[in-house]
Amino acid sequence: MKKTDKGLRAIPGVGIKTQEDLQALGYTTVESLRGQDPEMIYLQDCARRGFMIDRCQLYVYRAAVYYADTERPEPEKLKWWYWKDKPYPPVESGQPVRVRTLDKGLPYKELIMRANAPLRGEDLPPKGFRFKTYAPGDEVHWAQIESSVGEFDTAKAAEVYFMEHYAPRSEKLAQRLFFALDAQGRYAGTCSAWDDGENTRATLHWVAVRPEYQGKGIARALVARALYAFAQAGEAPVYLHTQTWSHGAIRLYRKLGFEVVRQPDFSPKACRDFEAALAVLQTVLPPAEYADLAAHVI
Repeated sequence: MKKTDKGLRAIPGVGIKTQEDLQALGYTTVESLRGQDPEMIYLQDCARRGFMIDRCQLYVYRAAVYYADTERPEPEKLKWWYWKDKPYPPVESGQPVRVRTLDKGLPYKELIMRANAPLRGEDLPPKGFRFKTYAPGDEVHWAQIESSVGEFDTAKAAEVYFMEHYAPRSEKLAQRLFFALDAQGRYAGTCSAWDDGENTRATLHWVAVRPEYQGKGIARALVARALYAFAQAGEAPVYLHTQTWSHGAIRLYRKLGFEVVRQPDFSPKACRDFEAALAVLQTVLPPAEYADLAAHVI
């Protein structure tokens, strides 16, 4: 199929409603969809509405981005149902895994982010994976995951941290600490829907996915699972602590409705860092995403 029109309605499967949705998200032409992540567009749309929308809309966005990225798109791949069980861009057999650990080449600056009205989330793992909550012994898997992405120098150091900070509140772990496992039962990622233990402040903690499992939507699903737990408990707003080395995660958090916090009463050092952190992020984030982040400082 040869493309002849730059308007969104030229994309097969994009009707008036989807066109309006894309325009509301800042995508006004076919060109504006080139190189975009359909999963991010879907989550951005969910955040705009305040709830998780039907995943069929994700498949429509996958088809739309495929159309934008492809000089001569194949008609079969322009049908939204083609993308139901296929990520975009598709992963080819033998393709090397994209490893996305902490970007420690950047200056380290901390940020606190907050979502006043976060998504209600969902209890829905990616295809081929399942969720489980903490059971005794899972601290070993938690430590292996966190050290695999560079949060700790060794798994032993991560396990010591776990025993000092999580183990004393073991009654919370079975309801608040989540793992994603593959079909063979291997631990792929983790995050927790925690609180700070003093002011019972709802806090998204320690989101991490092993490098070999990255790029499969696991981090997004884990965050959505944690937000679901917060919503079930009636806890809001939700906070998180992050830093410039995790700029990929910051992009995800912003898409989910989190904003940068500068209030002085929560992690003062991180709040003092926010201007320096934004300056660092400006060097690595896409311009439109940086402008959006900088416009959402509260």
